[in-house]
Amino acid sequence: MSAENLKRYDKPQKKNAYLQRCMLTRNGMDFPSAMNQITRNVAKAATGLALCAATGRYDANVISRAEVQAGVYGGCYDLDANRTASQIVQDFTGVSDPFAMPGLTEEQIAEHVGTEMVKIRNKTGKEKEKLCLTSDSRERVLRHLNEWISTSPELHTPFRLPGYGPLTLVKAMHLLDHVLATMYDMRYVREKNAKKKGQARIHRYSLVETTDFAVLLPGQPRSRDLPNIPPWAQAPIEDLAERDILQAADGIVQIAPRYAKRQAENFARNKLPGILPEDVEPPEKRRRVD
Repeated sequence: MSAENLKRYDKPQKKNAYLQRCMLTRNGMDFPSAMNQITRNVAKAATGLALCAATGRYDANVISRAEVQAGVYGGCYDLDANRTASQIVQDFTGVSDPFAMPGLTEEQIAEHVGTEMVKIRNKTGKEKEKLCLTSDSRERVLRHLNEWISTSPELHTPFRLPGYGPLTLVKAMHLLDHVLATMYDMRYVREKNAKKKGQARIHRYSLVETTDFAVLLPGQPRSRDLPNIPPWAQAPIEDLAERDILQAADGIVQIAPRYAKRQAENFARNKLPGILPEDVEPPEKRRRVD
């Protein structure tokens, strides 16, 4: 692969999409089961850390650190970003699974999201009717978009956010496309060859899979030219035991390697240096004496 082609993979969006795709396939047989598994893992971590705090045997700062790494405190990016992305997908298509988005006509999408014809004045002062989201659907879509952006503003914020005026369906679809590209390196685009029905043209949208990663199927050999995304799990993923989520001993509590491996961006973003004994109990020279 040439150095020019490798530049594509250095983009934050591309890295995030790869991490999320690999994380999801490690956690389930499909998107819904992966989300359920991540939810259970975070809940177990929260329960275990609460018990550690209740014993009084662990330093509060060490517990807070483990809570950040486990996604309990400050939010779990893997869970929150995918959950809000799923809500945005459902707003437009009626389907919550981004990987199972059906091909829909513009008319069908308009029915799902809720639209109306609005007269919009262009830069030259002429008015033209355009298909726009209703006030309720606009408020709902932008609320979900803002929730998704808040999980990682520096990564998720679009180049151009909608203003206060009417939001056309075409611009709204660009927002959906941005979410899919950032999270999964996929596109939901309008097909070029529109079919005619009388005097009108029927525009159809379809899901376009990534071309920068090799999305493997079960039994398929790994690609030598592209980064590989493993296939979805072929059997239900086992729940992690408590010892596989947290390691607690000698006054130190931290997330276990098996749980860290099931995470993606959340763990990488909050990767902190290892805990040393002096982090729990300061040495004699640093110990404060009243």
